Amino acid sequence: MTFMAALYLLTGLLSTAIASGQVDVFNCNNLGTGCIEKYNLPLDYFYCSCDQNGSSPHLADFYTRDYYHGYQWRGFGPYGTCINLPSLWDRNGGSMKAETLPPTVCCLYTDLNCNTIGHDWTQVNGTGSVGDFIYPYEDGVRSFQCSLWFDESSLCTDQYPILMATVV
Repeated sequence: MTFMAALYLLTGLLSTAIASGQVDVFNCNNLGTGCIEKYNLPLDYFYCSCDQNGSSPHLADFYTRDYYHGYQWRGFGPYGTCINLPSLWDRNGGSMKAETLPPTVCCLYTDLNCNTIGHDWTQVNGTGSVGDFIYPYEDGVRSFQCSLWFDESSLCTDQYPILMATVV
């Protein structure tokens, strides 16, 4: 009973610390000026929040846990770069580590001028390394979103507009 109470208290303190920006699990501060980690208490997920401007646009969203619940990592940076992307993705822990299960990242979306209509999703195979799909990003491609599906058998097509949604 004492252990459970201590664990509950510790969890609450950690959530409070993260919510106040004292703990930076996703290294949000490294994403640029005005980037901090926040915690959404009612919905129970963490995310990076950045002041968006023309010189540092939104580059990518990463989601962990099943069906997009839980953690979100949001990358910002100058056009034509991929400097803020984590190297590997862990579906179960939200910790950006290597994942032993089949592809942890299912789909990659690229588009021009953030236009999500009429563009295709690309299947990502292998370990789920972000390095597997950095190559489509180049000058003129304004943003891309890497979305995590429930499992590796999920379909990767433009028939699922929820992939284009962002959670802030």
